[in-house]
Amino acid sequence: MKESPAAIGSQDRTITPHALFLAKCRINANLISVIGLTAGAATALMIGLGNFGFAFWLLLLTGLSDVLDGAVARAQGDESELGAFLDSLFDGIVNIVVLLGMAWFFIVEDERTGVLLIFAFLIGAAITIYAQLVGQSFGVQMDKPVNLQGIRSKWIGFAGRPAAFILILAGLATPSILIPMLWILAVSTNLNAILRST
Repeated sequence: MKESPAAIGSQDRTITPHALFLAKCRINANLISVIGLTAGAATALMIGLGNFGFAFWLLLLTGLSDVLDGAVARAQGDESELGAFLDSLFDGIVNIVVLLGMAWFFIVEDERTGVLLIFAFLIGAAITIYAQLVGQSFGVQMDKPVNLQGIRSKWIGFAGRPAAFILILAGLATPSILIPMLWILAVSTNLNAILRST
């Protein structure tokens, strides 16, 4: 599945051998994406049930699948727009179901703060996507904002999916810091949305 040249250059040195092995085994890149999606759904279920330890490893599997599918597609010379679309679509679905699983857990535990933070995060993410779509329709490049002494660009780079993935993993590994991790996600995502929209 297609990725940016920068991402390819930064990843290939470490995952190409694994990708070549999977490619030689004729493992389809889209199948890897489906495995990641399934692991993401299982992660949400485990979080909802309060099994954070198992959820941690399932989420790691999801992240590994997300990294490998593109590399395998390149190794097989099978990159396609459909593959890139499915990759992005599955990433979005996993993000939502994992957060909904977390919200389910907090509802059962009567932890209102956690529920509110998750919805704040989702609202910020939705605003970011909307701003990007509107910007594209008007020919405005939203992913490369005007640099405000470097702060704006650096923050938008920080508040992306990799950072969210790492923070959620940290929260699953150490449940006592899950709420602080969600505070960081909620604030950073909404600030990200504001910076992209201005």
